[in-house]
Amino acid sequence: MAVDADGELMGCVGINLARLAAPEGASGGEGPFVIVANLAVDPSRRRKGLAKRLMAEAEQFVREELGEDDAVLLVDASNTPARRLYERLGYKRRWADANAKTLSVRDGTVTSDSVKNLCM
Repeated sequence: MAVDADGELMGCVGINLARLAAPEGASGGEGPFVIVANLAVDPSRRRKGLAKRLMAEAEQFVREELGEDDAVLLVDASNTPARRLYERLGYKRRWADANAKTLSVRDGTVTSDSVKNLCM
């Protein structure tokens, strides 16, 4: 989590301690992997290096605190800005999950929607 001098939230990233196993035949290792998830940066704070810093801190935590050499992230295939960021940070596509689900809130109701996730 990143906050400014006034205590305002600027961005955050999560680490999911659940393990994700690679599907049979997938490239990029067998896993199971720790998942880096839910990177979010306030729209007014974007394009200033904050996402890169948050990801670096998450990766450091995975290595130093969890003792893991590798982590993966899941990203909606249609989220081009996020995919480009992760690619610039050195992440490469490992496999795709065309049957993934995501939660959305519409008019105060939580719904489950289909999404194609890329594992990077």
